[in-house]
Formats: sequence, C-alpha cells, structure tokens
Amino acid sequence: MNKPFTLSYFQPSEYQFSLDSVELAKKVAELYRSHPELPSLRFLDLCSGCGIIGLEIYYYLRSIQKMDFVEIQSVYSEYFEKNLSLFDPNPNFKFVNKNYQDFGRDSKEQYEVIVCNPPYFFAGEGVLSPSDFKNRCRFYLDASFRELIESITRLLAPGGEAFILINRGEAYKKNRVEEGRSFLSFEFELTILEKIRITDLVKIKRKNLY
Repeated sequence: MNKPFTLSYFQPSEYQFSLDSVELAKKVAELYRSHPELPSLRFLDLCSGCGIIGLEIYYYLRSIQKMDFVEIQSVYSEYFEKNLSLFDPNPNFKFVNKNYQDFGRDSKEQYEVIVCNPPYFFAGEGVLSPSDFKNRCRFYLDASFRELIESITRLLAPGGEAFILINRGEAYKKNRVEEGRSFLSFEFELTILEKIRITDLVKIKRKNLY
C-alpha cells in the first residue's frame, strides 16, 4: 500500500478514482525505477482525469522531466492543477483538454511511456447514469476502444511502451484484450502483465525497427 499522502488527491465528489489507477502507477514506477535515461523519457497520461496515475508515477520517480495529461472533460482541469501543486513545480507537466483521437495530430509528438486507465464499459453494457459526466468516465462515448488503441500506437515513439488497464468484458462474452491485439500492426506487440481487480494490465510495445 502506498503512503497515505499519495492517496490524498483533489477530485470531483461525483466520480472518484479507484485503486486500479494507483496499482498501475506503482507497477510502471517499479519497471522504470532503474532506467538509465529516465530524465529524457517523455511520459503521457491518457484519459488522465485529475492526473492520478501520472502524478503517482512522479511521486516515485522525481527525475521525470516531461509529462502530458490528456483528458476530454474540462472539469478535471482545476483538480489537476490543485494536485500538481502538491508536488514540486514542474513547468513541463501540462493538462491538455482534448479527446485522445485528436491529440498530437498537429505536433506529431511521440512518447516513450504512455499510461492509460480508460473507460471500462461500452454503450449497451450496463445502465447509464443520469449524469453525463459520470457516463463519460465509465463508458466509451466520445471515441471508441479501437480509436484508443490506434491513438496509443500513433503516439508511441519507436521502442516506447504503453501500459493500459483493459476490462476484458467476459460478462458480455467478449475478450477485449484480444480485440485490442487485433488492431495492432506487426510493429507492435501486446503482453498481459498481471490482473488488477476486473482488469488486465496490458503492455503495448512499439518495436524499434529503425
């Protein structure tokens, strides 16, 4: 279990982060703790909400210099800024209010490490809430799962790795991990690292072919 400080984040009362995000961050921090070029790596937190995963990673790996946080719901911006203020100021950490399928298309920027805890459910799976905000947190409504995987592969630098929590969808006779694998070209490989509650922690690696 992490130290209590790292669980004391500002967040909307209507929808709060789960320990899945904390466990994902801890796993990535363990994998990159001894990376010889850590300060030069570019990190991206997709579907970032109020920044929990990325900031948790930064809690453990303070030599990180560059991290972007991409979130479509603008309400999270003020919570992200409050959470960022809990740490040493870092001008290279920024919140970007965009849909993941649109992010980075103009700049063509790529990242060595991407983390993502996306919605767990699809339209037609489960009951929608009266709250549009809550529905957009839980369901793929603004863009599809395929668009998420395609966005991640577009944003990964050669040799880069993405770490994603995927709800396999067994209750609906689905296997979303294999579905995600089917969206990948030969340039990418997908590995299941471990189970975290109802999700698989999946790594997508872009091979360095150049």
